[in-house]
Amino acid sequence: MTDRRQPGWSQRGSDSPAGRDTHTTTHQESTMTTIADRIAAALTAATGETVPTPTGWSAATAQCSLQVRSIPGRRHESTARAEARDSLNLTYCASVRSEWTSVADMAGMARTAIRRARALAVTADILGRDRWHVTPLPRDSNGLRATKNGCAVTLYASGRVSGHDDVAARFIEELYEVALEETWVD
Repeated sequence: MTDRRQPGWSQRGSDSPAGRDTHTTTHQESTMTTIADRIAAALTAATGETVPTPTGWSAATAQCSLQVRSIPGRRHESTARAEARDSLNLTYCASVRSEWTSVADMAGMARTAIRRARALAVTADILGRDRWHVTPLPRDSNGLRATKNGCAVTLYASGRVSGHDDVAARFIEELYEVALEETWVD
């Protein structure tokens, strides 16, 4: 009988401690570590803050959070979410989703989410000074709702605008575009 034990091969219940496999990592564990490393590197690149490698597939800084999850039928989905506060201390959220998990793609997503959240807060401040009543949309909706003199306009972080008054919608859309252009992520 030949000894089948070779490096990387184990037998359950053999002389390994507590009958466990002697493999140190599985394919899933090494993939998880790789994605976790990429999440930390992406957040560090996007925010400039040192981010330790997370134990799972999500991490956050004071500016942004980044999460990756497996989707059946697809590879992965990564989500970057950022929040910014306006002068009234209301919180505006923005998120960006992608199926890409490279460091460059996730860092770009994080920067985009931060820029959009900041631009929403700037837009809310400017509209408030112009006597609009501005409220953030629920967290998952990513945007704001502005009302004035019976006119209501909804602005989403993606830049999409909806409202019955075309002039007001166009005004808010252009205001947001200027805020995006002038908002930088360090």
